[in-house]
Amino acid sequence: MSHNKIKVGGQSPNSAGEISISLDNLSNVTATSASDGQGIIYDDTASPPKWIVNDLVATSTMVFIGSGSSQAYNTSGGGAISAGVVVEFYDSSPFNGISGASISTASNWVSGITLPVGNYIITANLGVTFTGSSGVATYRIHSAGGAIGTTGNVGYDDESVGSPAVSYLNVPSGTKTIDVRVIAVSSVNSLANQGTRQATHGFLEIRAV
Repeated sequence: MSHNKIKVGGQSPNSAGEISISLDNLSNVTATSASDGQGIIYDDTASPPKWIVNDLVATSTMVFIGSGSSQAYNTSGGGAISAGVVVEFYDSSPFNGISGASISTASNWVSGITLPVGNYIITANLGVTFTGSSGVATYRIHSAGGAIGTTGNVGYDDESVGSPAVSYLNVPSGTKTIDVRVIAVSSVNSLANQGTRQATHGFLEIRAV
């Protein structure tokens, strides 16, 4: 009777029938071990394709605008807050983790973002200011000039900031540019008196899904 004729990765079983193998016993893995922060990934660019050990790199698929800085809105390129106006977001170091996306910015104020092919969830929050407690503004995300998604609103006091506009956007080909525009507004402060709340409370977030 013969025993232990089965091999895996060139390794024979022990007397208990157990087979122990390491990475370098596998014919299509070009490594002996992995260290902390590494993993085995498939390299289909190799000839022939093979498994290799490489660092695990986190990749971001989002854009975020909104540093929370105290910056007066009248330093932006935006016009007085009124229906149809594009509202800008302040960030001296906007984060762009979507390959192929571009941010339209001037003097650290962002007016729009151009997105490549993909699917996205977009969230926008405004912090414009008003002359009295009855003041309110509604706004929506726009793609190529057309309103998409839900309506956000912002009121007189800070507790009334935080009802964002949210939308799903599909870009099947080419690119699409998104921005955020006021739908309706009442009792709004002039551009000179807008203060810093849009910079401290406003943000624009885009996630690729």
